[in-house]
Amino acid sequence: MFFKQKKVLSVIIPVFNERPFIRECVLKVVESTRRLGLDYEIIIVDDGSKDGTLEELQLLKNEIASVKIFVQPQNMGKGAALRRGIVEAGGEFMLFQDADLEYNPHDIGELLKPLIDGRADVVYGSRFTISPARKILNFHHQAGNQFLTLISNLATGLNLTDMETGYKAFRADILKTVPLRSDRFGIEPEITAKIAKRHCTIYEVPISYNGRSYGEGKKITWRDGFAALYTIVKYWLIDDCYNREQIAETYDDLERTHHAQEHLILRLLPYFGDRLLEIGSGIGSISRILPIREKVTLSDWRSECLEFLNKGFSGKERIEVEELDIHAQTVPAKFQNRYDSLLLMHHLQSAENEERVLKNAYSLLQKKGRLIVTLPGQGGEIGPYERKLGYQRRYELESVRQLLEKNGFKLLHHFSANFPALLIWKNVIRKNQLSALPIAWAKVSDLLVRHAAFFEKYFRLDGLTLVVIAEKTNG
Repeated sequence: MFFKQKKVLSVIIPVFNERPFIRECVLKVVESTRRLGLDYEIIIVDDGSKDGTLEELQLLKNEIASVKIFVQPQNMGKGAALRRGIVEAGGEFMLFQDADLEYNPHDIGELLKPLIDGRADVVYGSRFTISPARKILNFHHQAGNQFLTLISNLATGLNLTDMETGYKAFRADILKTVPLRSDRFGIEPEITAKIAKRHCTIYEVPISYNGRSYGEGKKITWRDGFAALYTIVKYWLIDDCYNREQIAETYDDLERTHHAQEHLILRLLPYFGDRLLEIGSGIGSISRILPIREKVTLSDWRSECLEFLNKGFSGKERIEVEELDIHAQTVPAKFQNRYDSLLLMHHLQSAENEERVLKNAYSLLQKKGRLIVTLPGQGGEIGPYERKLGYQRRYELESVRQLLEKNGFKLLHHFSANFPALLIWKNVIRKNQLSALPIAWAKVSDLLVRHAAFFEKYFRLDGLTLVVIAEKTNG
């Protein structure tokens, strides 16, 4: 047993007409979880079975206290059943288990280990990595899975070997905050697209696989392959990866798309010190791509965000999470003069009192500590789009310089970033006085930013984002 403490695991089993296999499947899940020393619950969602599966499930529920059964009103598909299971599950970790025993419950320990160790947010069980023995599969099924995995990898930038695997395990706080829409087998590429955009840490482990033929009851068809391709393209275009009812965080769909974030952090690497503090970490969308130095402190003042950060970064020795309100009159003494670099990203423009924020930033930094600030550039009056995002101002370089000097900082360096977003902001948002950016334009901006970043590095292109790096001058 390699787990030092008990954790609650929710095993979610969607089932449709699997009476011959469901009892054996559940008993093997129970055996595996007990052997690992885990507290567990088994969430079974019957998806309109007509072959006596539900009657068998009722017998199992009477025999095994950890079994919970939920019944769909009709056959709605695997994705819909999994969504229902996710809602009903209460575990710290969640694992998908097919009822047909194509996936062996004895592999549960291998899937969970990277999660329990704190190394992973999500673990995929791969049918195509090296394992001691494997059943020979239908070539066309395997080729179809590998083709879909290739297309998915091209869209997400991951290097998975088996995107379509039905054996996946998750940190529950992540899975419960991902909005899932697919009713059938498109749930697999949909989850993959969304956790990739969330910058989740994903592991793969080899698993055994006892694939069935159609004669033995296999349900996925070639139509589902085309549906998977559609789903991959759909969620490459659409950034629908946060459940806004559960995540209290505002996203700027022009400046905070994931490619723009990644390229901006890469440009800022030379300015991060050994003790970095991120202000307003939210749920960690930027935190996950920060460089790990001697110590990284993630901070927020919102309880729901702190809970998410604590779960997401527990076990990571060089990362700590602190409750810190940069808007308060003063910051606690234990944080003062503690950090050599401070990241204030997409935040100052919404502050009611920007001078108070900068004074608190000053007190947090050590002597000659660096303040790294990203701001909406171009100055001038704010429009409907900015007001909807909670902006109170846009900035010009000279006004920022004066503001920094007034509060004890010396401007060291500055640059503009996100040239494509500037073009779209001027010609689409400002010109038409829009209060929201159309999805297609947001995606165009995000796709172009990786190419624009090369030219921005060597040429002085004006961008929508103003980035300033300042130094604490005294104290």
